[in-house]
Amino acid sequence: MKIEVFLSELLYEHDCVIIPQFGGLVANYRHARLNELNHTVYPPSKQVAFNRNLVQNDGLLYKHAGDILGLGYLEAKTLVDDAIKLLKNKLQGGERVLLDRIGIFFPDKRGVIQFIPSDQQNYLLQSFGLPSIQLQPIAKPQI
Repeated sequence: MKIEVFLSELLYEHDCVIIPQFGGLVANYRHARLNELNHTVYPPSKQVAFNRNLVQNDGLLYKHAGDILGLGYLEAKTLVDDAIKLLKNKLQGGERVLLDRIGIFFPDKRGVIQFIPSDQQNYLLQSFGLPSIQLQPIAKPQI
């Protein structure tokens, strides 16, 4: 089971998605911004962060997985818990884990889980589908 599909779907409608006994994905509003080095304007978005202290199950992920898969809560809980256990085992083994459209989880030298969010997905519905814009520099006229 690809848990990242469920997480990604939930991040469009929720600012916090708990991965039980693992941590929470928190989506914060990010204003439109200009990259002055490559002259690109990026639309407003939600930037995803990871909080390892948000581990208490709120039922959201289990319910969503159950609804999508057509399973009862307990059956969905078992599948999601198995996926979380696999994720944790990989990280404890020192592996980097890429969750598509979410980001990369990896253990640092002390074994603490770190997170690099994906910049390929915009979870802000108000700017969904808006592309980044490449600006063309204008030469100053000679006077």
